[in-house]
Amino acid sequence: MKRASNSGIRRAVEADIPEIARLYHSAWHETQARFMPREEIVRRDLAFFTGRMSTLVSCCLVAVQQDSIVAFSAWTGTLIGQIWVA
Repeated sequence: MKRASNSGIRRAVEADIPEIARLYHSAWHETQARFMPREEIVRRDLAFFTGRMSTLVSCCLVAVQQDSIVAFSAWTGTLIGQIWVA
């Protein structure tokens, strides 16, 4: 499914996974990596975040600004598990 070109907040679609994964990878490494053992940092490459988003995309919202995803959130049940902002 091709995503709509706009700004705002919307449900994520499968076509968003690569862009969300890049944001997730970048933000995680900027904010969390310093607290993790080296093995965990190495394990969390772009492929890791792409796989993670493949399982979360059905329960994910994205914020889009000028046709780019600038933030996302994902949840499990009634709990928000992810909030990441570029």
